[in-house]
Amino acid sequence: MPQTALNLDSRSTKLNNELLLAKTETRKSVLPKFTSIKFEAKFKKGEIMPNQIRQVFSNQPVLSLKVHVFESVNPNDYEKLVSYYTKAANDGIPEGMFYLAMLYESGTGIDLNEQETFQWLFKAATATQGKGIIEAQHSLGLRYYAGSGVNRNPQKAAEWFEKAVENGCEASANNLGVLYKFGEGVVQSSEKAFYYFKLAAENGDITGMQNLAHCYFTTQGTEIHELIEEHMKEGTAKRAAKNGSKTAEKVLNIWRHMDDAINAYEQNDATNLVAALSKAIRLDFETVQIPKLFKVLIEERIKTEEDDINTIVCFVHINMKSCDFPIYVVRYLNRYRFDEYLFEMLIYSFMQIGELEAGLNFAENASKTWPNSLRLKYCYAIALCKQDNPCPKVISALDAFINTAPPDHEKLPSCYYRKAEYYGFMKNNAKFIESYEAAQDSEKRQLPCF
Repeated sequence: MPQTALNLDSRSTKLNNELLLAKTETRKSVLPKFTSIKFEAKFKKGEIMPNQIRQVFSNQPVLSLKVHVFESVNPNDYEKLVSYYTKAANDGIPEGMFYLAMLYESGTGIDLNEQETFQWLFKAATATQGKGIIEAQHSLGLRYYAGSGVNRNPQKAAEWFEKAVENGCEASANNLGVLYKFGEGVVQSSEKAFYYFKLAAENGDITGMQNLAHCYFTTQGTEIHELIEEHMKEGTAKRAAKNGSKTAEKVLNIWRHMDDAINAYEQNDATNLVAALSKAIRLDFETVQIPKLFKVLIEERIKTEEDDINTIVCFVHINMKSCDFPIYVVRYLNRYRFDEYLFEMLIYSFMQIGELEAGLNFAENASKTWPNSLRLKYCYAIALCKQDNPCPKVISALDAFINTAPPDHEKLPSCYYRKAEYYGFMKNNAKFIESYEAAQDSEKRQLPCF
């Protein structure tokens, strides 16, 4: 197996909004026309109307916009929108400034004007009302990085990203991590890159999650591995496990198995790599994300080790979204008829292709074959929930899972909500309220990673 590692510089680390930092001669910096709101596309579809500013900027005071913007407007009447936002902006309303900048940037209802775009973005970002518009701060960071409408200045880009991060912008946290990773506009620091990727990921930024995953799975050297080790030792999951959380213990075990897979890869040990991955997958296939680097190895290995159960588990896992997924599951289940993971995947495949009755039949059989399996109890309950005609068995199956799952299990809230849905359908208001309140209470017990 070749000692190949994904190159963070050229392939994996991404800036949000398609701004890619790549340290190669062919690198391209692309500045999108719009920030994460996808302003132009939503305007053209009529999805963003002036009265939706409150939803977009729920953390900003927008009551004062009512006079200017909360009126009925034809979504195609851009000139009227320009008039409204211009008035709002000139009256000192930060949201009006930001949206006017977006109109100037796209040339929607008004001529394209980079100078006006930058001017109104700057005013929105530095507005004394509130903390300034976070999207404007993020956009200025992108512009200074790419040199769009201003001289390229990575240092100023970092300053604006940092300002946006302070105000809660997870996309800027990811971008700041990229700058620290490569030392652009800031002093290079793998520790700070890891910190900002982690911050972005924990707050729901998809690109941040991807970049954090690259730190976990593809970065060479001891520096990042030590940070990960420290994160595992001192992080929320570790503390929760010490306090007796079975869910946290499961998460930690998954991380350890993934770390074992990394070590096996670095030692060219394909057998132990798939063994470690298989253990992680069996603990919770929904949590485990296998890096592309490992997928290539698994696809090659299945050609020569088609009877190895660990290789099979990994191969099935990486093909869950393939149209051939059901075929693979049936093929390997014929060889390992009493493998719990493969049986669960059989149920999953039937549910995936809409064969709900078949999925329910196999789920019911599985719950009898493995009566103590928490995962298969959940499978059976969900299979019942998905049937066209709900029956009382739904409640007993959900309760069977609820009564045996740890109190912080990530599936508990959804099970309580499904009970509430059933009782709502049956017009049992008292049980509906009881189940709904139980779901909310269960959410409070969840680990932050869920």
